[in-house]
Amino acid sequence: MDYRTLLSATAACITVCINISSLHAEGIERGTNRPGSDYENFSMNSSSSPADCERECILEQACMAWTFVRPGVQGPQPHCWLKNNVPNPIHDNCCASGVPSNLKRALEYNVNRPAGDYTHFTADNDNPLSCADACSQDTQCKAFTYVRPNIQGPRAICWLKNIIPNQTNDGCCISGQFP
Repeated sequence: MDYRTLLSATAACITVCINISSLHAEGIERGTNRPGSDYENFSMNSSSSPADCERECILEQACMAWTFVRPGVQGPQPHCWLKNNVPNPIHDNCCASGVPSNLKRALEYNVNRPAGDYTHFTADNDNPLSCADACSQDTQCKAFTYVRPNIQGPRAICWLKNIIPNQTNDGCCISGQFP
């Protein structure tokens, strides 16, 4: 790999990382609780953050909103509440909440869009949004498919497409389109 290619790849990676970070930062409502409409809740690791709870919501098709409860409020560990509706927010310093953005809602779970690939890259294993964001930033990209880890190798793979291929049901993947 020559120096220019390496520099270009590094710049692309930094751009995707910055864009993903900004998606998380703008969607988190600190000091906010959204009580009600809970369909799932669970304790998280002590090092977990509101962004980790948000990620759990993004990966659940039924999730419309989420609330992260800081450690020490509902036990020693942080707690994540996933919601099947968007309850009204209330001020509460115990929590951080959020509603996934339209970009996050563009995800098509358990869908593969085979064909039309013009490039691919190793994706962030836990975040199909890295793939969606890369497509949204590229004018050539019309659709994408995020292939989960351990399907095409140990890491997740993102395929960017210059057409919008027909979708097929396939648990391997999360896809989306930007017509």
